[in-house]
Amino acid sequence: MALRTTWRLLIAWCLSTHGLFVLADPSPDAFNKLQQAVFKVSSERNSGTTQVGSAVLVAENRLVTNCHVLDWAKKIQVLRDGERWPATLVAADREHDLCLLSALGIPNVAINAAHQLGIGQAVHAAGFPGGGNFSLSCGVVRALHTYDSAKVIQTNANFMPGASGGGLFDDDGNLVGILTFRAVNGGDFHFAMPVRWVEALLERADSADFRQAGDNAFYQRNTRNQPFFLQAAKFEAQQNWTGMLDIAQRWSTARADDAESWMALGKACIALNKKDQAISAFQTVLALDSQHSLGKDWLNTVVPVNVCGESNSSCLSSADFLASTEPVLP
Repeated sequence: MALRTTWRLLIAWCLSTHGLFVLADPSPDAFNKLQQAVFKVSSERNSGTTQVGSAVLVAENRLVTNCHVLDWAKKIQVLRDGERWPATLVAADREHDLCLLSALGIPNVAINAAHQLGIGQAVHAAGFPGGGNFSLSCGVVRALHTYDSAKVIQTNANFMPGASGGGLFDDDGNLVGILTFRAVNGGDFHFAMPVRWVEALLERADSADFRQAGDNAFYQRNTRNQPFFLQAAKFEAQQNWTGMLDIAQRWSTARADDAESWMALGKACIALNKKDQAISAFQTVLALDSQHSLGKDWLNTVVPVNVCGESNSSCLSSADFLASTEPVLP
């Protein structure tokens, strides 16, 4: 009974707070650099309504934003510090919801791109939520999902509507992704398109063949036509653990070489009290990616409880166990 109680408390702790990290704000110089690289986008539609989003300077006079910010646009402007610049569409990648704009005369600031990210690495989401003031939120990389020869970034760095098209940056101020979509309840489920897709868009910036809304990005499709990682994330956000287990089993069978498929399987098994399967799944995560920090954290959290059941003399009480694993908050 004591083991069962401890395990239930462990599940509750893991699902609500697991993976909190001590985060540092970027330096004033880094903050200023990010603020200079991110612009507000105003898209006036044929209906007379205005859609507001964000955009990131990626080359001289070139900014990237989300295509959904520009749907049905007849006039596009980029704004910052009370100034406005007319913008035109240069190229579009609807599959990945990335559009490239040209805005002559905007101030230039050197922003580098970075491709190497690790699970648990600190990142910063920069944009104009709600079309208001510039905002920067801190978080960490929660998962890296392989898709179309790149890795979609899942983070808990919060961003709200209006910040779509803004930038996800590392601690050094390097651009790693473009803020794009999130689960309704936010949390760990904020997603950024990888910078590799931005670079590919820059290389073919020779056509404004922009089909209007209706050409859905991969994440806007019917759930069953979305990648496994999005289906699993949806069930996890809803805490539908049976549904998540089913998707994770199919995902790990289809992509046995993907560490994130085994992470999803392990988390679903924990929630459904399948301890042995959870341990096996997390061990597979580390066999595929020995540097997967969340895989290590989950395995190190689960294994002591499992071993504890075999030797009552070495067991901590529920209160002692939770105290010993309590995350340190900044």
